Amino acid sequence: MNSKDFKAVLSSGKLTRRQMNKLLASAGILAVSMPGISLTALAADPKLQVFTWANYDKPEFHKAFSAKYGGPPEFSLLTSNSEARAKVRSGFHPDLAVPSWSHAPFWKSDGLVEKIDVSRLSHWPELFDRMKSLEPEGEKYFVPMTWGSTAVVYRKDLLPEYADPDNQTWGILWDQKLKGKIGIRDAYLGAMLPAALYAGVKDAYDMTDKELEAVGALLRKQRELVRFYWKAAADAQQAIASGEIVAMSGWNSTYATLKKQGVPVGWMMPKEGVPTWIDGYMVIKGGQAPEQQKYDFMDAILAPESGAGIIEQLGYGVSNKKSFEIADPENIAALGDVDYVMKHGIWSRAVPPETKKKMVDLHNRVKAGF
Repeated sequence: MNSKDFKAVLSSGKLTRRQMNKLLASAGILAVSMPGISLTALAADPKLQVFTWANYDKPEFHKAFSAKYGGPPEFSLLTSNSEARAKVRSGFHPDLAVPSWSHAPFWKSDGLVEKIDVSRLSHWPELFDRMKSLEPEGEKYFVPMTWGSTAVVYRKDLLPEYADPDNQTWGILWDQKLKGKIGIRDAYLGAMLPAALYAGVKDAYDMTDKELEAVGALLRKQRELVRFYWKAAADAQQAIASGEIVAMSGWNSTYATLKKQGVPVGWMMPKEGVPTWIDGYMVIKGGQAPEQQKYDFMDAILAPESGAGIIEQLGYGVSNKKSFEIADPENIAALGDVDYVMKHGIWSRAVPPETKKKMVDLHNRVKAGF
């Protein structure tokens, strides 16, 4: 390669540090200084790529990272767990991705992720013990960040009897006097988990055929009471705000949003159990950014201040217990009983494929009137 071509390649700015070093070595160059070219700039590390859900990319949630590296990473937004995993399987290689805990085992079994050394995360010791113990000691592939509960949002001004602590039950969604006033999430787990817990099944995420039969009977009874099955949380929120519905299965973020709007809603955590989802970070194989950047970003997200911002702005719970010491008490209250969730929350997890097929089929048949 002549000097003119060599300079053109360097000036393109498309070389990674590894490619540049290889090119310099092949040219017999150990250290050079060329007019108009900064090798330091050309050798700059690739920018961290983060594949995450909308709103997790807010700059106030990763201030420490941006301060250290002079700016935020590059974000790509995912819209569903299944589509995100399919995209990575097809060749997209971000440095970090944010699947839900219920889908994390599939990312691991597909060989898409790397093991995480949590000793490199300064905020890891501050996490709730139950969050730290999601995986066996020494086998960490998932760094939990946020969580939320699926419970009941209801109009407490119209249903004062359900404010009684002894009457906190999924049974509200089968209350005959609420016919035409109930909203249920249009998703197989969103509909079936409350029914399974109300039926008292042993494992709501892996039901036997007999248990599915009992749950199906409950869902058919509920179908006669339901105003609509909701897909977009905003639609359900509008309906409960207007009084079109008075009770719905929903998330703590739904409750927080309505409360901020001044709607007189209550947040019920049923005695039969509260399903709890978790989102967290996984390190993707094939990511090009330096390893330290990946750990620095995860650590920035786990910081108490970042978690407090998530609680206050998004209405989600977070994994760092110190965040709850500095977040606004009113926003914390909107999450319900945090200690109860940490002790008794039913962590969402992967449903065995054969069971999932049966659950999806049952959900669809019930909606179709069968």
